[in-house]
Amino acid sequence: MPRHQRIDIATNWLVANAIPIPDICAIIMGYVDGMDGTLLFEFTEPAVYCPDIIALPFDRIASSSRDHTIHIWDLATSTRIYVLDGHTDRISVMAGWSSTADTMDTMDCVAQSRVFVSGSMDRTIRMWDSMDGTCLLVLGGHTAQIACLTRLSNGMLGSGAYDKTIRLWRIASDCAEGECVGIIQASARILKRLPNDQMISSDHTMHAIVRNSMTCELTHQLDHPAEVGQICVMPRTYGANQGTRVVTSALDRMARIWDTVSGTLLCVVAGHRACICAITVMRCGLLVTGSWDCTVRVWDCNDIQTNPVCVRVLQGHTVGVSRIVVLGDGILVSGGFDGVWCQWDISSGRCMEARQGSARYIRSLVALPCHRLVTISGTSVVRVWE
Repeated sequence: MPRHQRIDIATNWLVANAIPIPDICAIIMGYVDGMDGTLLFEFTEPAVYCPDIIALPFDRIASSSRDHTIHIWDLATSTRIYVLDGHTDRISVMAGWSSTADTMDTMDCVAQSRVFVSGSMDRTIRMWDSMDGTCLLVLGGHTAQIACLTRLSNGMLGSGAYDKTIRLWRIASDCAEGECVGIIQASARILKRLPNDQMISSDHTMHAIVRNSMTCELTHQLDHPAEVGQICVMPRTYGANQGTRVVTSALDRMARIWDTVSGTLLCVVAGHRACICAITVMRCGLLVTGSWDCTVRVWDCNDIQTNPVCVRVLQGHTVGVSRIVVLGDGILVSGGFDGVWCQWDISSGRCMEARQGSARYIRSLVALPCHRLVTISGTSVVRVWE
């Protein structure tokens, strides 16, 4: 039952029964205590496989399924409202299609557009309207599974596939037409947009590559001593060089901050005792890393001339940290390979709540508006928490 209905029922019941004030206070305190981490609903089916869940406008989310379909869920009513059919093989990736092309996607938890894109093992890309469930456009050209999708700062769509190519697509404003305007002979498992017509990619080798998304020209190669695992674009509100810095993590247990304009390594983040599995940057400029050493570390990166200082070590997981997401101002959520998700107050380092979100590991976390959270387990159980 939606939260607003629960509140109405409770209010009517209290008033109608004229419960004494002390009892009302006890009931309200118990209700408030129970509000933290309330499980709104969950869904799982034998056919469901969720490599991706994305937030959509109007209190909706989209999930992919092993039966080649995409499901649109209404969180207000906890119901599935559309099943999008069109792909002929398993869906491998989904991404939002933000109407604000220069918004850094690493910090967006609120969807900006009703349109989203999906890529599949059937080698096609589809654009969907989440409001009525219609397929707006089908893009073909890749000869292998689609691995990554992103909207670039120039408004084009970038796609990477296992055919060792990155394709650039010009999409009409109404998403009814699209054409491939560039093909780059390079593998990409990670593809992120940067401002000033740049993009950064990696195929889990020892390099991250910065390219011009208009000319396809390689501008910088960011070399690492070990395989690159994560890339996070620093938000536009960070520092003087807005949106031009990225954080990468590698299997050498370190993270690195780079200037993508000059290709310069600015500093090295060292302190974890095992490889880093998750990274994110908060709008206040704090860098957050999660590791197989069971800790989440918070780093002050405001003085980029020196190596970042670790200001918090958040301990609570019993196995490695698999995912990190920013839930609100000063609030962070981490998910672990122990199946537990923890909510942290960054200012104090206090664990506000710890919940067993899965019998197995937390595979994905998605932040939603109004301090809600989606967790995806290793057994493909999707849970929405308030």
